[in-house]
Amino acid sequence: SQTPADAPETSQVNAAIARGITILLERQEGHTKAEWPYEGVYRVRGEIPIGYRVGGTAIVAMSLIETAGYSNDHARQEAVAKALEFIRSATREDLMSPEYDGGYDVRGWGYTYGLAFLLSMKSNNAIPEGKAEDVEDLIRWMIDAIERTAIHEIGGWNYARPAGRLTTAPPSPFMTAPTILALLQARASGYAVAEDALSKGLRTLERARTPVGGVVYSGRSE
Repeated sequence: SQTPADAPETSQVNAAIARGITILLERQEGHTKAEWPYEGVYRVRGEIPIGYRVGGTAIVAMSLIETAGYSNDHARQEAVAKALEFIRSATREDLMSPEYDGGYDVRGWGYTYGLAFLLSMKSNNAIPEGKAEDVEDLIRWMIDAIERTAIHEIGGWNYARPAGRLTTAPPSPFMTAPTILALLQARASGYAVAEDALSKGLRTLERARTPVGGVVYSGRSE
């Protein structure tokens, strides 16, 4: 096939990727310079919620791992190792606990993208030396947290829910889809994943589709 005349040259793409990596490494932040927090529309006690901090860190760390040249790039490896340690320590935070009682809360983004990052680290042989057991424990912890925070009775996930752990709430396709992808990746990697969580989550996605092909932001289309 022919390359479009306005397509960037490979050298330009590679230069842009290299520049992107440099920027990401320069902008790792936090008390231990281990985070890339995502900042959304609200804060908790004046700080970016831990779920956003874990989720954003996981997404950036995953991109660093999956970009060519990682195995020979000590700077990236060091940054990802620090990110892993941050995510491990974050699981001990109250607002990352799966004992979730509803409300507007974003810990689920930490579970979803934390799991995706850990699975990427494992599949790309990018686990830091001596951390294999920690990664295994974290993967299982993330899967359990996702399953335990599925919406009562109907399944799926949402970061904006009414109070009450056993309260049924409209699921968010925006959150449910990437969460199911992470669970499917975990199952494909040999981890036990509750079939009920997957089947109910998929059902909420089907119910969210409108007759004209759109998807509602929350709830179901009927």
